[in-house]
Amino acid sequence: MPSELRHIFFTAAEVVEAVLQFQQKAGIPVPKGSIIAAGCEPTEADEPVQFKIEIACDGADKDGATAILCAGSQLAAALLVYCKHRNIPVPARADKAVQRFGSKIGLVMSTNTQGEKLARV
Repeated sequence: MPSELRHIFFTAAEVVEAVLQFQQKAGIPVPKGSIIAAGCEPTEADEPVQFKIEIACDGADKDGATAILCAGSQLAAALLVYCKHRNIPVPARADKAVQRFGSKIGLVMSTNTQGEKLARV
């Protein structure tokens, strides 16, 4: 049977949208204010990708910012929900992993691979 390896790349703005929508749907309160920074946090090679969103409450400066940190399976879930809402096809039975590709985050999916598999998230 053929193997498949797919990558879907997300910009920082798309990840922010995915994380905030995911938190709202999960009933996790999202701070009100302006996003002042967003991006991947530095991690070691064996650690899950971490994405941080800094939100300043209206009228506050960066020192008064609240941070949302999303990593691992929670980040994968947010991206999968984003794909579902955008009608981006994702194989249900594929092994899935989140990886960093420069300034973008990639959702990596593999099916029917021989040998080493991606870790399921």
